[in-house]
Amino acid sequence: MQTLFSDLDASALTAWTGICDDPGYDPTCWTLSVLSRRDDPDIARIVLCATHRDGRTVGCGQA
Repeated sequence: MQTLFSDLDASALTAWTGICDDPGYDPTCWTLSVLSRRDDPDIARIVLCATHRDGRTVGCGQA
């Protein structure tokens, strides 16, 4: 897992916390892993995998 430290990472964490607020999930129950990132001057993108402590995953490539 990559250490989260850039502005892109901070934005992703803020977005994740907002996503968790809607259904009432506790964001502290999830571990985020970086699957891919692009942090070029013109394009910035990050893809995360979220794993809940009970084993559920979101965005990790499962069908």
